[in-house]
Amino acid sequence: MAEALAAGLSCSLAFVRRSWHERHPNVTSPLDSSDTDCIWLGDSDMERISQLSSPPPIIGLFEWKSIPVPAFSRDDRSIWLYLDRIRDAGNLGTLLRIADWFGVEAVWTRPGTVDPLNAKSIQASMGSVFRVPVLEGEA
Repeated sequence: MAEALAAGLSCSLAFVRRSWHERHPNVTSPLDSSDTDCIWLGDSDMERISQLSSPPPIIGLFEWKSIPVPAFSRDDRSIWLYLDRIRDAGNLGTLLRIADWFGVEAVWTRPGTVDPLNAKSIQASMGSVFRVPVLEGEA
């Protein structure tokens, strides 16, 4: 959530686990100063709406903004990562996180690769999905 806000994405709706917010009230303070509507949920409600086996304390609905993709040239020394039909969302998120750490310019996925905006991909990327451009297409 913090990474998406830091990337300049606009959150229109946030589901917040009430028990977590009571222990960490300062974490949701960026939402107070925005136009975000917050819905406070109990633990069982958060488990029902989450797609993850271990639901996060906050789930946000963001308007996606594409990240500009740098120009690619064979003479260029920039590093791109090409992924061929990665089917596990957690693995894709981990690869995005590693690409971000190593300064990869962009990630290029082949059709059939899991959606990088899948909940598990986002969680595993630990915010890298908001910094590394991802595009899809044949090599």
